[in-house]
Amino acid sequence: MATPAVGILPISKVFLLPSNARNKEDVQKIKDLCDRYYKNPSIKYDDILNAHLHSIYLINIDKGFTKELDPQGYVDLTGSLLERGEVEY
Repeated sequence: MATPAVGILPISKVFLLPSNARNKEDVQKIKDLCDRYYKNPSIKYDDILNAHLHSIYLINIDKGFTKELDPQGYVDLTGSLLERGEVEY
């Protein structure tokens, strides 16, 4: 996953957990959200359950660099900003 350095991705904490530790209700909420926007082909429950987020890349086109962060590091970095903006995910 990649985003401009000025953007903040609201990443569900479900994707920070291993698939065997994910709550079925949380996975279903994500499935329901995906079903609103992705109908053909639809995204399968098991695909969400088994999804693994490897890295987040921050891209700065003006300065010509990218920075790779692990998902937990990205959530730690952006979490307080999202809380201040009262964004719940």
